[in-house]
Amino acid sequence: MIWLYHNETLSSYFIKEGEVQVPIYVNGSEITCTFTVYILPHTGSSNGWIGAYYLSNKSLEGKVSIPLTFFIKDEFQWIDKIFPTVNESSYYLDGIQVGMEFNDYNGIAELGYTLYCWIMSTAQGVKILDEA
Repeated sequence: MIWLYHNETLSSYFIKEGEVQVPIYVNGSEITCTFTVYILPHTGSSNGWIGAYYLSNKSLEGKVSIPLTFFIKDEFQWIDKIFPTVNESSYYLDGIQVGMEFNDYNGIAELGYTLYCWIMSTAQGVKILDEA
């Protein structure tokens, strides 16, 4: 999960593993954004799924473009620190969540997302998965 905007914190059940700097685009300008990385250990049972959570250290607003491929490839660097015996090839990607987490402190929330497209690069080339 990638949180671009948040005022929530993760519970102690999540394990904070470090930070990573990622080049992203905000309103057409490239910036380097620091994301704090948390790992959610197996859920439900000892062989349940593992979650990698990236929380932006900045509240990102406007038109934001992030390199999903980077996050997908980067997650096992952090998972290995908690589960050194996990074999990366035995896991599969179940979902990518990009969004925000917030708490209703003042009773008003004005927000929204518009997804323009998902692009995935593979060894065979670039494929546009969905375009609005």
